[in-house]
Parts: sequence; structure tokens; C-alpha cells
Amino acid sequence: MVNGDSFSKETKDFLSSITIKRDCCNRAFKSAVSCFSGATENCSEDFEALFQCQSCRAVFIRGAFIACGTVSSPKHAYHLEFLTPNEELAEKLSALLDESGFPAKKISRAHRGTLGLYYKDSETISDVLAFIGANDAAFRLIDEKIYRDLRNNANRQANCETANIDKTITAATNQLDAIYSIIDSGRAALLSDELKETLDLRAAHPDFSLEQLAEIHSPPLTKSGVYHRLKKIQKFAEK
Repeated sequence: MVNGDSFSKETKDFLSSITIKRDCCNRAFKSAVSCFSGATENCSEDFEALFQCQSCRAVFIRGAFIACGTVSSPKHAYHLEFLTPNEELAEKLSALLDESGFPAKKISRAHRGTLGLYYKDSETISDVLAFIGANDAAFRLIDEKIYRDLRNNANRQANCETANIDKTITAATNQLDAIYSIIDSGRAALLSDELKETLDLRAAHPDFSLEQLAEIHSPPLTKSGVYHRLKKIQKFAEK
């Protein structure tokens, strides 16, 4: 059996404790555990012949997971893998997973002389776990995925807000530099009445947002209107 972290062990312990009531499912389960743990040397039989009811396939894959599978804790990584005893069994299991709607990626495990069948997508991993009966593990993975997404979104939003604040501060600083340059050089009188009003209001309220500046104009302006006036004032200062 492949050793995994506590999450993997807990999942396997739970799957092993599930009572299998149908004889055909029991045979499929025991055959999978025996073959994929390497306890049975000859596993060349047709596994499909074992499946006598709709539940047999899922129970068989459950046995294969208990024997040679591992799943990482969703707190650390999204990874579920079957590491089979030989390449022949890897190909057979791969075909079963494909037919069950869970095509797995393959990776060569040279130290074992076989193929590893693995999943990295959290949604697929939770679906596989639910399919073989590990519903609690599937829900824990989904919960962790939701938590990660919320945390990442919150971080992105915080970073975006910080960037916007920095951008706003930089823009306001440039505007004030231009305004003070015009005032200090005595050129404010050369501005039109509209630009002079905006210059005076910005100089008097250096910490106001564009929206606040727009509201105190007479008559009130739009944010876009204030922005364009300030751009004109900056261009005037550059001349």
C-alpha cells in the first residue's frame, strides 16, 4: 500500500470500513485489493467480467485506491495518484477510469518500473473520491478549494485597492505640483475661468477624490469633467 499523509490514510481507513453488501461487489473489491497491492501475481483476468451490477466498477476502483492509491491533503496540494505494481495493471486501471468518466494522466515511475495514474485538478479529484464512496474527503477538498479561492480573491482585491490608492496618490501629487508651479510663477491669471476654478478647488482640497472635487464645483461637474480640466492644467504647467 502506498503511504500517504494523514488525509490519505484517513480516507483509506474510511473506505475500508464501508460495508459491502452485494456478493458481486465484494468479489470485485477483494480482487482489486489483491491485484493492486501485488498480493496476486496473476491478474490477467478480464476485470469487466467481475462487474455484475452498477456498483461493482466503483467498488473495484475503491479497492484499487486502497491498495495503491494516495491523495494529498488539499491544504498542501491537489494530487491523487494510483501507483500500480506493474504497467499492465496500470493500463487496465487507466481504461476503467476512462470508462468511468475520469481519464487520468500518466507518468513514468522508473523506480517502480510502472506507470503512475494521477489527477491534479481539484474538481476531478473530488469527483473521483465521491465516486468511490469517500464523500467526506470530497467535501473537505471542496471546502478547502472554496476557502483558497475566497482568500486569493481577497488578496487580489486588496492588492488592486492598494494599487489604485497608490495610483490616486501619484496622480494627485502630480496635479498639485503643477498647480503650485502655476501659482508660484504668477501664471494662474492666464487660465480660463473654468480652469482657474478647478485649480483653486484642488489647491484648497488636496486630499479630495475626483468625485468629491466634482461635487463642489459650481455647477457640479462629472468625475470625467474634473479629470480633463486637471489634465489641461498640467499641460499648461509644462509649457
